[in-house]
Amino acid sequence: MRDEFVELFEQWMHDNRLKFEYDGDDIVHIPNFGDLYIFDSGSIDKLFKGEDELELQLPIPVRELIDDEVFYAIVLWGKNFYYIDLREDVELKILKYIGDCDRKHSTDYINLGIHSPFELLNGSHLPEEWVKKAKFFGHEAVGICDQNTLAGTLVLQKACDKAGIKPIFGYSLEVRVPEVMIDGFENESSVEPHSAVKFGGKVYCLTDEGWAHMLRIQKAVMVDNHSDPHIDIEELCNRGAGNCFVFDKLSPEHLTDEIVSKIKESFDQVYFQFDLTEYKADRFDVMILEAMKLYLEKWQNTIPPVLICDNYYLDKDDARNKVVLNKIAHGTAHLQSGDQYYKHIDDHIATIRPLFSGWMDDPHGDDALYDLIEEVIENTHKIANAATARIETGKLYAPEYEQSPEEFGIYRGDNRALFLDKLEEGFEKLVPEGKEEKYRERLDDEVYVIESTNNVDYFLMTARDCINYAHDNDINTSPGRGSAGGCLVSYLLGIITIDPITYELLFERFLTPQRCGLVEQDVCVVGDDVEIGEGGDYVTVELDDGKFMDINIDSELMVMRGNEKIVVFADEIEDGDEILMDKRDEIYEIKDIAYEG
Repeated sequence: MRDEFVELFEQWMHDNRLKFEYDGDDIVHIPNFGDLYIFDSGSIDKLFKGEDELELQLPIPVRELIDDEVFYAIVLWGKNFYYIDLREDVELKILKYIGDCDRKHSTDYINLGIHSPFELLNGSHLPEEWVKKAKFFGHEAVGICDQNTLAGTLVLQKACDKAGIKPIFGYSLEVRVPEVMIDGFENESSVEPHSAVKFGGKVYCLTDEGWAHMLRIQKAVMVDNHSDPHIDIEELCNRGAGNCFVFDKLSPEHLTDEIVSKIKESFDQVYFQFDLTEYKADRFDVMILEAMKLYLEKWQNTIPPVLICDNYYLDKDDARNKVVLNKIAHGTAHLQSGDQYYKHIDDHIATIRPLFSGWMDDPHGDDALYDLIEEVIENTHKIANAATARIETGKLYAPEYEQSPEEFGIYRGDNRALFLDKLEEGFEKLVPEGKEEKYRERLDDEVYVIESTNNVDYFLMTARDCINYAHDNDINTSPGRGSAGGCLVSYLLGIITIDPITYELLFERFLTPQRCGLVEQDVCVVGDDVEIGEGGDYVTVELDDGKFMDINIDSELMVMRGNEKIVVFADEIEDGDEILMDKRDEIYEIKDIAYEG
């Protein structure tokens, strides 16, 4: 291997904290991963051959390497090193986050500063990529803190669950506070907006109660104050229970004893963001250092520090991401830094140490420095340990359609009856004469899928509260957007004006049974407790949760009897029969057949 190639490779491994050792001239061993064949790929004229299936060209036969249990090859492609699994089809995988992490310090922190692509045109890399690096570093949890959005929280939770680490939900925002706070908050309403100041902060969700408050915070910022996204300090403090608040690194100049006291009274935990990120513009560095100096002089004993570096890109060599995204958003790049990546604790300490060398002329400055470092690290764990909030995914939380007084008088509050009757009205008015059978078959299929996904209320709200409201207020609406044009239900309800059958549009582009999870599942089992009630007009069955339900004897049910699926009337159920229901049955039919008559 050429010396230049070796130097590039070793620098890459060092920068990405990958432990490795050479096993001869051309084999690299990565602990807890395996052996990799390395060669100067620049010395080969053609690295791959083949058209339908690519084949890697190596100086050594691939079979020989596999026989020696060398399952990977390392190649240099552009400026990056990749590895290829020789046992699989050719696929370049970035040579990062595998094996053991090379570290100096055993103490580690929890990264609470991730800004994902859900913070549009500012953050980058999907949550699963951040989680992969957190796993490589051995971090037990990782936290997101997108500005003015919670859109990435569920994606983070799913990625963390898959990796076996804890997700922490954070939210970066601006807090509006009166310039002078007299007698607490009572006089705030008399203060004109132009006399208010703002400071930045982060809210981290600790409990389920905190998550409910976090959603209200999001509403206050992006709905109530959408033209100038922020939250008033009074509203913020009303939402402190179950949450942690972190004052932004530039906030000290705006803080008063009243502000700090009120925040501390309202939130479960309160910290100051300890972040000494270096920027490309000296004026930003000066601002941060002056804010840090003010914090240390005035607030350190009141507000404990926590290590949070705002991360907008995954690795140091990804810094250009933010430049490009900001230029797309604003035409210019702002607050640029090559230092806002997911750092290892060694990198943080290397940044902090020179700035606190001989700290405050204290002969024990080094001791004080390490005490500070331990404190800011420990506080990340305090937040993580207290963060137990999770997004519940097993229930549908869509709002329920509220019938108008006129509708309620006709449909008795039954939204399904309203939905079906509205469809019939549209059917009579819009379906071409002579084509009723074709349209009916399509409508039945669509209604089944929509009912099975519990989306009846969604269609009713869209029709009345969006489309009808727009038409009543002279607001133009499009004939149909995207895959919605393939939905006959939307056409019959007046949501769109495109007839999907005339134009042969597919409902499956809009919603498919597979996406609904429409598979038969066991709902209730009939055991020895089956009995025919007095009068013989219903059967009592036991449900999975131990409750009992009376089912009309004339109801037809699909049951599993032995190894056979059969349809029987309710009074024909036998001991041991297993009643099979799908989601539509659970949502609607089981109620109908149980209580009719």
